[in-house]
Amino acid sequence: MKKVKKDRRPLVVMGLVCVDGKVLLRRHLNSDSWEVPYLVLRGSGCRDGMLKNLLGKLGIQAQTDVPRFLAHECTEHDDTLMFGVDAGKSTVISDVVDDFELALFGVADNPWEKIRNPMPREILKCSLGNA
Repeated sequence: MKKVKKDRRPLVVMGLVCVDGKVLLRRHLNSDSWEVPYLVLRGSGCRDGMLKNLLGKLGIQAQTDVPRFLAHECTEHDDTLMFGVDAGKSTVISDVVDDFELALFGVADNPWEKIRNPMPREILKCSLGNA
């Protein structure tokens, strides 16, 4: 019988958070590069509730029971899942959480041009660019 090698790649969960037609991006303080917020799970940690944990770290209360699945990308380095979450219009976004600056960007801001990572950049471009 052939032994099955366990997959040791980290799981990355990205949360594309939309608030009143705008998308939430974050960047490290003193950085020029924006990104879609994400969490990385390494090893055998609990995968359940990662999206909810991510939103909690951002200080956002949003319904995550049935998020919109947007994309899945598997590379030799990690396994990435991207979900879309609609936060209510009354959602308050802090300017800074931990070591990250948070900001909302509308379609006119072309947020996809601010992101280096090709997968979320293309998802944003397709979903918001065609709005």
